Amino acid sequence: MDGHDRPVSDILAQDLLPRARRGLAAVGADRCEIDHWLGIIDARLERPRTGAHWQRAWVEHHGADMRSLVAAYLEHQRGGRPVHTWTLD
Repeated sequence: MDGHDRPVSDILAQDLLPRARRGLAAVGADRCEIDHWLGIIDARLERPRTGAHWQRAWVEHHGADMRSLVAAYLEHQRGGRPVHTWTLD
């Protein structure tokens, strides 16, 4: 965006998230909502973990029992927390 090569995570954290925060505030979005949703993205940049990353780590930790993996995945998903916060329990 500024003509320099930078990691996408840096661009998101340093440029796009602040723009999104300002834009949402400008259209009257609730500050708590802004903080909540953009906070998830910000935390995800700090600890990058997708569902696929979690699944691979789970298999490394527990073995390739797919029924147990799916059950654990569903349990975490029902908990409503973002995947970057999930444990391998």
